Amino acid sequence: MAALMRLAILLNVGVLALTAAALLAAPLTFSGEAAFVSTREGGYQIFRLDMTTGNLFNISRHGTRVEGGPCWSDRDTLIFQTEGGVTRMDADGTHRRLIVRGGGTFGWHACISPDWVTIRNFFSPNEGYVAVQVTTGERRDLGSNGALAPHGLALVYTHTLTDPALTGTLTHLDLVSGTERVLIRRPHPISLPVWSPDGTQIAYQEAGRLWAISAAGGDPVDLSRAMRGTLGAYTWSPDSRWIVFTILEGRTSAVVVVAPDDPQPRILPTTQTYCVNPSWSPDSRRLIMVCAVGWSEYPEDLYTIDIDTGAVRSVAPSAAQDIAPAWRP
Repeated sequence: MAALMRLAILLNVGVLALTAAALLAAPLTFSGEAAFVSTREGGYQIFRLDMTTGNLFNISRHGTRVEGGPCWSDRDTLIFQTEGGVTRMDADGTHRRLIVRGGGTFGWHACISPDWVTIRNFFSPNEGYVAVQVTTGERRDLGSNGALAPHGLALVYTHTLTDPALTGTLTHLDLVSGTERVLIRRPHPISLPVWSPDGTQIAYQEAGRLWAISAAGGDPVDLSRAMRGTLGAYTWSPDSRWIVFTILEGRTSAVVVVAPDDPQPRILPTTQTYCVNPSWSPDSRRLIMVCAVGWSEYPEDLYTIDIDTGAVRSVAPSAAQDIAPAWRP
């Protein structure tokens, strides 16, 4: 079970890259907090970091269990994986409550709003997604390639497994009225739709490229045009203005920021230094991530990057393994 949890933690990250010359320790000059997983005190435990003072708080308070993939459903509530399933707790580590039982069955999750968390079931026949209401436990089946809107009133889905003839179709379903409408039909399969936090846009993959489309429909925008390599993870900024995504080519990688209304990809300074699991700051100006000196090397430490200036800061370095940071809203 512990091995499954470690696998789930690794599957819950995306690969990013930064310039090695920029990975310099510097004083913390901004405020904020982040939760992350670390082996600093044994096991895989969740810590909370105060980035103003550098103070760390172990909010798991155990030494042997495996816990991973923390995300904030709101400023005061964390959702994370345990060996028993998916759990919520207060920011100080109190009031733990299991919201989905399953242990290693659920290998990926994401907080999409204060009310909903999306969970992927790797052991279901179609590796399907399910949305869970974090307070009531209500569940909504999202199928093999569905995404629930942040407000919980609509979802989009593709027909990747249910109907091979419709794999290039992205459909919008209003959960209140039951009305369906096709947003777009494309010649190639569409997968992994992700809503913007304001519920107005949807990013998705098609033919190895990253695209965005209005939730009302219209023409899609190619966000990764003229870029070589394999598309990695992508995440919307809290203000819904930006998307950060990764491009992998061989043993090198790049981190890219793009605005759908001005789709000229901006590559942040990169080299063969590898970084993983970006998380946006609440003001959509910085990212926190885990970096190592090279691909598949340790130790892994936390760094922040300013998307305007490219300035990089080392955060709470240690000899331990630090992974899966999540900036507190």
